[in-house]
Amino acid sequence: MSQPYFPKPSGPRPAPSPDDPAVRARFLEAIEKLGVLSAAAALSGVPLHRFYLRRDKDSQFADAWDDAILLAHGSLEALLHERFVNGVEHKLWKDGKLVSETRRYSDALGIYRHKVLEKRVEKIEDYRLADERRRRAAAATREMSDEELVRRIAWILNHPAAQPILNGEETLDGPVGDNATSENAGGEPR
Repeated sequence: MSQPYFPKPSGPRPAPSPDDPAVRARFLEAIEKLGVLSAAAALSGVPLHRFYLRRDKDSQFADAWDDAILLAHGSLEALLHERFVNGVEHKLWKDGKLVSETRRYSDALGIYRHKVLEKRVEKIEDYRLADERRRRAAAATREMSDEELVRRIAWILNHPAAQPILNGEETLDGPVGDNATSENAGGEPR
């Protein structure tokens, strides 16, 4: 009997790198399907910490990563809804014969995964909301003329709530100096 022919590799194969677009695509696809970062990294053949390093340097990759988590969250939510509505079928066989069929409507592992992804989604949504607010504020400041900026500052300075702060009577944290109410040893306000 002859041995099967397996050609010898021509040289050492380079280790996969998160800098390779194909490796990143595999990683992102695995996140979408699994929703588990460590498993996605393992499937791509690159340690997870190297993907985090790449994420810190590449905002497009970070956005794609976030989108993949959002897609995984949506898929899991659909699966949990389907299991909630239809349950999970369990069949009991004995001696090759079907003894009973039941439907179970509890899936603790799915709920756990849902909670994990929910936290990640909240973090992503908070980050995106804060980023959007920063972009809008920066755009509004850039679009504002010098006259408009001076007008808004003057309005703020003339606002009654700003007067105690401008006069040094108060800080954003509260009254200062003689207006502060603190108690002396006798228990009376100063």
